[in-house]
Amino acid sequence: MGLLINNLSKTKKLGEILIDSKLLNPTQLETALTEAKKRNLRLGAALTNLGILTEDNMIDALSSQLNIKKLDLSKIIIDPSVGKIIPEGLSRQFKMVGINLSDGIFTVALSDPLNVFATDALRRHIHYNIEIVLAKEHEIIKAIDFVYTAKDISKASLGQNITTNASGAAAGQRQAYIPQAASTTVKEVLESEDINIIKLVDNIIFSASKNRASDIHIEPLTNEIIVRERVDGELVEVNRIPLQFLNPVIARIKIMANMDIAEKRNPQDSRFEINAGGKNLDVRVSIVPMINGEKAVLRLLDKSSKISKISDLPLEKNIKDNILKIIYKKYGLFLITGPTGSGKTTTAYSVIAELNSLNKNIITVEDPVEYKIRYVNQIEANLRGGVSFTGALRAVLRQDPDIILVGEIRDEETARISIQAALTGHFVVSTLHTQDASNAISRLLDMGIEPFLISSSLAGVVGQRLVKKLCDKCKKPYTPEPEVIKELGLPTGAYTFYEEAGCDLCRGTGFYGRISILELLMPTRNIQKLTIERADSAQIRSEAAKEGFIPLRTAGLERVIDGSTTLEEVLQATQDI
Repeated sequence: MGLLINNLSKTKKLGEILIDSKLLNPTQLETALTEAKKRNLRLGAALTNLGILTEDNMIDALSSQLNIKKLDLSKIIIDPSVGKIIPEGLSRQFKMVGINLSDGIFTVALSDPLNVFATDALRRHIHYNIEIVLAKEHEIIKAIDFVYTAKDISKASLGQNITTNASGAAAGQRQAYIPQAASTTVKEVLESEDINIIKLVDNIIFSASKNRASDIHIEPLTNEIIVRERVDGELVEVNRIPLQFLNPVIARIKIMANMDIAEKRNPQDSRFEINAGGKNLDVRVSIVPMINGEKAVLRLLDKSSKISKISDLPLEKNIKDNILKIIYKKYGLFLITGPTGSGKTTTAYSVIAELNSLNKNIITVEDPVEYKIRYVNQIEANLRGGVSFTGALRAVLRQDPDIILVGEIRDEETARISIQAALTGHFVVSTLHTQDASNAISRLLDMGIEPFLISSSLAGVVGQRLVKKLCDKCKKPYTPEPEVIKELGLPTGAYTFYEEAGCDLCRGTGFYGRISILELLMPTRNIQKLTIERADSAQIRSEAAKEGFIPLRTAGLERVIDGSTTLEEVLQATQDI
C-alpha cells in the first residue's frame, strides 16, 4: 500500500532510516551530510554521488521503513489526463508524477517522499486525498515526459479556426488568417494568396507582442505546425497550423528578414523591424532546417521600452547600495553572472543606464546589440563580418573610454583584455556564464588568467536569476507547513506565503512578468587572499558568508516573504547552487 501524505510528517529523517536499515553508518552519514551542504544537494543525491549507496538501496529502505509500496513505472501505462492533475512545473521541479485517481484518492509517485517542499506543494495544489508510492527518479522523469507530451493532435483543416491555448485553460478558439486553398509551390502561394500569408504571419507576431512574449517558435511536426511563445521565461503553445502552410510562412519570414528564400539546407540568421500594436519591435530571426522542415525562432525586442537604472530596480536595499558604490568607481571589473536566460544583459544595461552621462565616454562591444542607448557608442561584434570581440576591444581602448561594456567574456583573450583595461583606469562591465557569483573567480582561473590579476582587478560580482512575479490582481495567501519553515532555516514563527491563482490579467497563469533575485560578492581582503591561493568556489562562498554575503536562495526567500513570488519559483531557480 502507499502512504497517505498526511502521515509523512511523522516519519524519521532519511539518514535515520538508512542507519536503522543498516545501510549506512554514522561516519558515512556525516560525510554525506557534509557533501550535501557543500554542493547544496539533498542527502540522497549526495549519497549516490559519493557512491555510498545506490538509488535501489534507498528506495528499498524507504519502502520497508515507511511501509510505502514501490512501483516499476516502466511497466505502467499512465493516463495523461490523470498525470496532468499535477501542474507540469511542479512535476518537473520535484520529480513527481500522478499515476492513479480512484475513490477520491490521488496516487503520486515520488523518489523522495521526505522532501517537505514537494509534499507541501502537493497539499496546496491538489484537492484530493494524496497517496505516495515510491519509484526511481529516472523512471519518474520518463513518465513526466510521456504525460506532458501526449497531446491530442488537432486535425486543423483549411478554413477552420486554429486552436489557442494561450491561457493554459479552455480558452476556446481564435480566428487565424490562413489561405483558402493549398498551392503546389511557395511562389504560387505567395502570388495567389500572399495577403492571407501576410496576415497569418502578422497575426503570429502581433499576438506574441500583445502577450508580452520574448520569443516565437514556429516548429514543424509530422502532421502540422506548432506555434509557441515564450512568456515570462516559459514556452506556451498558442496555435496549431496545417503543415501545408509551413513553406509559405517560412518564405514570408525570410522575405521580411531579407534572407535567401531558396536556401533550405543551411541555417540563416537576420533581423527586421516591425510595428506591432503600437510597439516598435526589433525582430531577430533564426531559421534552421529540421527533419520535418525549417523551424523559425523570432526574438522580439521592444525598441520603445525604457531601460531602468540600477537605482530604480526593486532590489534588496543593501545589495543595491553596494552595487551603486561599486559601479561609481573609476576603474575595475564588474561581472554579472548566471546561466542563459537569467537576465544578465538586462542588468548590464541597467548599470550603463545608471552611469550614462554626457561627460563620460561609454563604449560597448556586444553580440548582438540588444538595445540602442542614447549617448552610448555601441559596436556590434560580427565574426562573419570580421569584427571579433577581441579586435573590437583593442580598437575601443584607443578611443579614450571611461566605461566599457563587454557583452560577454567567452575566452581567455577577451578576459585578459578586459582585465588589463580594468587595471589601467577603465571601469569594465561584462557578463560571464557561471552558476553563481563565487564560480566567476574559478571560471577566470580556468580560462588561464593569473590569480593576482583577478584579485587586483575585480570590483564585484553579481550572481542572478529571474523568477516569475505573482500577479498582484489574483495572488492568494497560504500558511506553509512548519516542516517547510524548518527546512528553509527560517526563524520559528507564523509566515504568510503567496501562490498563483489565475485571472484575466495574467491569462490564467497566476504570474505577470518576472523579477530578478541577486547575490553580490564583494572582493574583500580575505576573498582576494583566497583568489591568490586558487581556492575553489565552495571555500570562497564559505568565507563570503562569514562576511555578510547573502546567497541567491536567501535573497529569493525575501521575495517569497514579501509576496512577490512563490516558494516553488525560488527553489527551482536556485536548485543548482
